[in-house]
Parts: sequence; structure tokens; C-alpha cells
Amino acid sequence: MEQKKKKFGFFRQIATAVAQPKKYECFLRLSTGRVVAFMIILMLITTFAGYYLPFIASQIFGRSYTDMIDEYVPEFTLKDHILTLSEPVEYDDGYTLVIANSNIEEFTEEQLEEYKADYMSVYLIGKTNMIFYASGKTTTYVYADLAIEELDREGLRAYVPSVYMMMVVSGVMNFVLRTFWYLIGTLLLMLLAWSMKGFWNMQFRFMELFKLSVFSKVLYELLSTVLRIFRLTIPMDFFIALAVGFIYLNLAVKQLRADGYESNSAPEERTMFGSPKAPSSKGIYSRASMRTTGVNEKADTDSSLTEEKVEDMGAQTDTEAQEYADIQKDTDIQKDMEE
Repeated sequence: MEQKKKKFGFFRQIATAVAQPKKYECFLRLSTGRVVAFMIILMLITTFAGYYLPFIASQIFGRSYTDMIDEYVPEFTLKDHILTLSEPVEYDDGYTLVIANSNIEEFTEEQLEEYKADYMSVYLIGKTNMIFYASGKTTTYVYADLAIEELDREGLRAYVPSVYMMMVVSGVMNFVLRTFWYLIGTLLLMLLAWSMKGFWNMQFRFMELFKLSVFSKVLYELLSTVLRIFRLTIPMDFFIALAVGFIYLNLAVKQLRADGYESNSAPEERTMFGSPKAPSSKGIYSRASMRTTGVNEKADTDSSLTEEKVEDMGAQTDTEAQEYADIQKDTDIQKDMEE
């Protein structure tokens, strides 16, 4: 048993969660700490793949920030908290939108809302402020609040390392935010499963529902990460993730019920498919398990009755034999007296 547990590593857990929802019983044997560790590692990997990987690939195989400054940023000056551009700039690659125009006094969040639905990142740069949307977060900078006395295109090059550091920090915030929403989705699935326990005719402990819910959301998390790599988005993806997770959760519970899984039973009390080896009082069986238990009890009762009947027949035979021996002995005595 210990050897099997050691082999049930991270990637095998992912494979089981995605391709074998009817084998989710094995996740119930994991400790809560291992399940939490799985969730954190999963979010680290998907954050790196969906956020950092496209950025790294664009810097290595595409244009670096320095190249983009040379190609797209016109001559400009930022002096006395006022931005002056030699010409307006608009950049659109389907994923990121940049609009810079010093003829516009300032950009507002209402203007930003017009573009957020169509782009992953939006940068609006005006005469007195800059507002941008990235990683699901909106940030506004007013030049008067920045400690910049004067800046031009050559000076902007010196800020490129700082931009890279900002991307790293932004990725960390992205990881924290996405982990938070993954946990919220897991809790919502738990509540939904708790409300369905009467319909499923199954009883579960709180942490059992937590484990099942964590792994039921793995498939959609991987699919959404692939889409982010290719800069694609799905509207209302949070609710779609809940729907996919509930489908997997329903398949898992149906299989547990068919296998006669008993809530909170110890691993050594179950067979390899999750059925308890013997009745106990730790939890509530499914109807299939109760029917099986009833048949076994009836068989044991019939067997006990048969053994008692055999014993009674044997005792009766011994009594008759003893009576016959006594009669034969009296007959012999009577003959002796007559002689």
C-alpha cells in the first residue's frame, strides 16, 4: 500500500483527475496537506505557462522592449508633468492595445472599459496621465504624482529592466489572484455537492468534498491555460469552470455510490475499489451496499439454522439408540431368570 501511495505523484494525479473521474476514490485517501500542495503546484505551473511563457517567448523570438521602443515609440518628452509626443501612436496585435496621444488631456476608466473585453492588456497614454489594464487589474498613473522630472526616449531605455521587474511582480500577483479564484470555485462546488447529497443518496465529510472538488476543476484549468498561451479568452469562464467541475464531480460520486464507498472509512477497511470489507458504524452506506449486507446476513442466518437442525437430528438418533440398548438388556435378564 505504501509503495502505491509513493507512486501516485503529481502528474499521475493530473492524469487521473482529467481522464478518470470514476477513479476519484483514490483522491480521498490523500491527506489534506497533499491536496493543498497539489493545488498550489498546479497554479504555479499554469501561471508560468499562461503568463510568463508567452512573455519570455515574445522577448526571445519576437521583439524585446528595447526593439519595441525603437520601432514604435516616437520622439517624446515628459517635462513639468506634461507629455508631448511628436505624433500619436496606436499599436494593436489582437492581444495588447496601446494608444498614446498627447492631444488628449487625460484618459478615464470609462474609456478603458470600451477595450477591456477585447484585449488582455490595454494601455492608454494621455497628456497628463496613463491608465492601463493587465492581469485583470486596472492601474492609473498621474504624471504629477511620479518622481520624474524629465524623460525622453533615450531615458526610457534605462527603465527597461524596471519593466521586467514589474512583469515578475505582476506575475506573482496573477498567481495569488488565480489561486484565490480557484479556491472560491472549489468552495462553491463543495456547497453545490453538499446540497446534492440527498439526491445522490451519499454522505460525505467536509474534507472529502474539498478533495473531490479540487481535482474536479483540473481539466478546465489546463484548458484555460492553453488558451492563454495562444492569447485566447473565454467569456464567463469562471462559471464554465464550475459547470465542468460539477460534471466531473457527479461522475465521481456515482462511481463511489456504485462501489459502496463509506464516508470516512479508513483505507485498510476498503477494498481496492473503495468498498468496505465489513459493516461498521462509521458512516452511511449507499442502497446497493445495504442490499448486499442484507443478503449476506440472510445467508448467515440460514446457515446457522441448518447447523442447529443437524445437531438436533444427531441428538435424537443417540437417544433412540440408548433406548434400544436398554430394552435389549432387560430381555436378556428375563431369559436368564427363566432358565
